[in-house]
Amino acid sequence: MQYQGTAVADALSVEEIFTVLRPNLAASYPGHGEAHPFPEIIYLSHGRHYVLIDGKEYTLAAGQMIIYAPASYHEAGTRPPENADAAILTFAATSAFLPTLYNRVINLTARQRQMLTAVVDEGMQYFCGRDPSLGLAGMQLREGVDPRNLWGLKKQIELFLIDVYRTDASHKEARGKDARWAAEFESAVQYLQAHLCEPLTLEQIAVGCSMSVSKLKLLFRDKAGTGPIDYCIRLRVERAQTLIREGELNFTEIAERLGFTSLHYFSRQFKRVTGMSPTQYAKSK
Repeated sequence: MQYQGTAVADALSVEEIFTVLRPNLAASYPGHGEAHPFPEIIYLSHGRHYVLIDGKEYTLAAGQMIIYAPASYHEAGTRPPENADAAILTFAATSAFLPTLYNRVINLTARQRQMLTAVVDEGMQYFCGRDPSLGLAGMQLREGVDPRNLWGLKKQIELFLIDVYRTDASHKEARGKDARWAAEFESAVQYLQAHLCEPLTLEQIAVGCSMSVSKLKLLFRDKAGTGPIDYCIRLRVERAQTLIREGELNFTEIAERLGFTSLHYFSRQFKRVTGMSPTQYAKSK
């Protein structure tokens, strides 16, 4: 028997690590800005920190990070850090998705915070400051570090970034769905209002809204907490309240105008929605 595998693309590869450190932001404030040709993670585990990226200010709170885009100029913000505990990780990576995460505040999940903290804690054991007389920036690998430990650190960084991207993409999809559903619900409500006096069925509403009956029911349950027919009845009762207050039509005429099959059915639905009969409502006004 021949086996057929599934090809797996390499979405991210960390190729170099430049720095892994926990800076004292308060002691170095305001410091100086910089730009470099590789991304940089700044993560806050406690307090608050303000940064400028290409002149735009961002606020970092505990549990949040920013990934500075390559070549973006970043510096401390206009206000000093507030009890800020930070971690910084700079690296070179090949990735198609990484740019979607650049230069914005990202809220990390508890799991992601643990992953990044583990990367920084471990990385600080492997790297140390470089002799400034060499004229090179960044940190260097300590003597005697097992290459296998460095391989593991590389994979931890990659897994962390992939996890952040997956969470971020999932949130974007959810926000996109919410926006689409909100627009579809608004369109469906407009359809109901335009056909308020007609005896509508679920199928007619679904056709009028260009969606299946099952999706129509899910949409109204999600956005209104009720079914489309019940929502339509509530709209009719709201309109009936207006007509009663205007006082130009009697109850039978209102029931007929709003598509109720009988005065009895109108009265029953009116009381179910408002808690009082049409007569009681008219007297209260």
